[in-house]
Amino acid sequence: MDAKRTGPTWRGGGFGLLLSAAIVVVVVGVAGRQPAGAQPSQVPGSPAPSDPAVPSMAPAATPLVPAPTARPSIAPLGYGLDGSGWFQLDSTGTDSITGYRLTAGALGRAGPFTVDLPNPAFAAGPFGGLVLYGGDDGTRSEIGSLSVADGSQRVLLTSDQPVWRATLDRNAANLYYVLLDRTTRAELGIWRLHLDGTRKSELVASPPAWEANLQPVTAVEFAWGPAGDVLAVYTCGLGVGCRTRVLDVATGKVRSYDEVPLLGDIIGVTADSYIAYENCPGFPCRLMRVDLATGAVDTLVEEAGPAVLVVAAAGPMVVYEAPSVPDYELLGFDLTTGTTRQVYADAMNGPALVSSLQRRSLNISLPTDWLVLGPEGELLPLSGSPGAPQALRLGDNVRVPLTGVSR
Repeated sequence: MDAKRTGPTWRGGGFGLLLSAAIVVVVVGVAGRQPAGAQPSQVPGSPAPSDPAVPSMAPAATPLVPAPTARPSIAPLGYGLDGSGWFQLDSTGTDSITGYRLTAGALGRAGPFTVDLPNPAFAAGPFGGLVLYGGDDGTRSEIGSLSVADGSQRVLLTSDQPVWRATLDRNAANLYYVLLDRTTRAELGIWRLHLDGTRKSELVASPPAWEANLQPVTAVEFAWGPAGDVLAVYTCGLGVGCRTRVLDVATGKVRSYDEVPLLGDIIGVTADSYIAYENCPGFPCRLMRVDLATGAVDTLVEEAGPAVLVVAAAGPMVVYEAPSVPDYELLGFDLTTGTTRQVYADAMNGPALVSSLQRRSLNISLPTDWLVLGPEGELLPLSGSPGAPQALRLGDNVRVPLTGVSR
């Protein structure tokens, strides 16, 4: 699903090709601004009169889908990798996208779990032992969670208005989501639902003034800060780039980075900044850093391929594919020291960095100092691809085959 390299000195292909081949979440329009007829929460709330009355549903007391028979563990992977959650969302259909299939599991366990979803759909996480997923059938959106330990599912939210994207906080106590108007596809703001069922959904961020300038919106994505105290929400428009706002979850304060040039996808959020691609038509692309406090923008890397933000023992590191080199090479930019070093090198036909670009739904939770390599950069290799994904540890280049990651 990732674009293939077109020359002997570069792997990854153009950014535009990658995005066009990746999963695009498109919300379908039907009538109605005021959501009606969805399931109410168990304890009624009182939204402001000017806000859309967003129906919600507390988590089911029992799983919507019973847990499958417990699956035996496979040979342990060691290195603290066992039990790490992973997921990938793939489109289904031959001539057109008819739906999506979520495949998820935990490292060190035999076999994954799957959930079939309508088109459009999304997935996010893992959040501890949960993967969040959602789908819209044209009249109703349903958001649920999948346990990577036993495959059980729970309904968290239903809405007559489309839910574009959703995320869970660190303790999986609150669901944050972006709601759209089904007729106009205009954003209705960012909402929060307390999953203990004590109240209805509440509006935490109104739609930004610049949202109309990004129409048609092609994607809205979430990215959490490392402490779980800030939530970055970036909105991308067709051909114009992305704009970001950041919610302080404790105070409810929202900052919109209107002074920042339109950038590309966010790679990750640190304690004091967010990292994003420049608004590029293809790779290589410049990597940018935006200061959360001041909005100041500086360039981290002049030319980079696909990149990930790695949780490293020495501090956060942006690892990216180096362009225009004879062999395949990953470089790491240390965000604490500002230095760059080689973290991995291999032949051009070897495994490549698995990165979760916007509109490409895949992810894996890993301990400190680990990242993932896969055939053609895939977490779940395409049919016929040689090899299997593997975890790579920074520093000593220990590689561990991820035998529990499979379809």
